[in-house]
Amino acid sequence: SEASHDLVTFLYEHAQKKGRCFDYFTSNNMACRRDRFLEVGGFDETFPLAAAEDREFGLRWKASGGALVYEPAARIRHAHLLDLRRFWRQQANYGRGARHLRLRVEARNGDKIRFEGLKFYVDMAAYPFRARRPRAAERAALLGLSQIATAAGFL
Repeated sequence: SEASHDLVTFLYEHAQKKGRCFDYFTSNNMACRRDRFLEVGGFDETFPLAAAEDREFGLRWKASGGALVYEPAARIRHAHLLDLRRFWRQQANYGRGARHLRLRVEARNGDKIRFEGLKFYVDMAAYPFRARRPRAAERAALLGLSQIATAAGFL
C-alpha cells in the first residue's frame, strides 16, 4: 500500500517538477463539482477495469476547458490494503487500463500517448530514497516490480 502511494506521489511530483500540466488525478484523490463531472460525461464505464478511466476523464476534463490543480496540502483518507499478490494485480490492471486508454485516444483523435524515457523510471526507483521513506530499498524494489506488472498488463 505504501509503495502504491509512493508511485502516485512520485507521478504528481514528477509532473509538477517538470512544469507539466496535470493530465489526471487518481479517482481516489480528486474532487470536482458534481454538475461539471456529469457535464463532462463522468467516468467512461466501458473501461473493462477500474483502471485508467480517471486518466481518460482527466483528458476530457482538460479538453472541455477544465483545469487540473494539484493541492499538496489536501488530504483524502483512502484505505487500500495490499499484499504482494494484490499489489501485482493492481499494477497489472493499471497496465491493461493504460492499453485500453492508448487505443481509445488513438481511435478518437489519432494522438499517441508517449512512453516515458529511462530517466523517468530511474527517478521513480530512487524516489523512496530521495523522499527518505522508511524501508526505502523495499519500496524501491516494489516500484520496480510495479512497472514490470504494468508492462505485463499492457502487453
